[in-house]
Amino acid sequence: MFISYITHIVIFVVLFVILYILYSFWSYFYISDIPVEKQTIVNDKFKTILTIISTIASVVFGSAVVLQVLNFTNQRKTEEIEYYSKLSKEFLDDILMIFLSSHHSDMVYFYNDLFQIDKINSKTKRNINKEHMISTLIFSKLAKFAIFSSETTNYDAKIKVQKWIGHIIDTIMESDVLREFWTDEYKPKLSGPATQGYMKEHIQFIKGL
Repeated sequence: MFISYITHIVIFVVLFVILYILYSFWSYFYISDIPVEKQTIVNDKFKTILTIISTIASVVFGSAVVLQVLNFTNQRKTEEIEYYSKLSKEFLDDILMIFLSSHHSDMVYFYNDLFQIDKINSKTKRNINKEHMISTLIFSKLAKFAIFSSETTNYDAKIKVQKWIGHIIDTIMESDVLREFWTDEYKPKLSGPATQGYMKEHIQFIKGL
């Protein structure tokens, strides 16, 4: 906000200088009644003033450009923070809340399997329907990341988000259950080009993707 405020001031100064130059030009050549014998002296003085004003205007304009670049960079950083906050809630936070809910206390085993705490085995009491629902939700939310990755013009934010979400997906896709659900159910029935492209490009180590 401070940089943006300064930028507006600099732009105002530049406009003021330009208007002053125009006014001076008009005054010397159209308004003032200057004797012929003094026109050369006046013209030289005007040229000197014009050179000084032009130099000042150039410096001020250059400063405005620099401040605008700084403002743009600051805005980009703010956008990156907003991306992280929004996408984090859209993906990780909402999924974690499912497992924290008392209504899904029976799914702790699936949480442990997704985050490589304890793998599902033949003795695990499973709820297949809920596994599918949660898996569908995971890939549905992943689609938002995939679309963001393919559509955003903020390259720095794109790379950072890709690394972050990619690390999470690499972890949970170690789950045999989630991997099989992607291959057998979500990919052929529900996924779009963006999600399939993201999975293929960023999770290549998983067979069958």
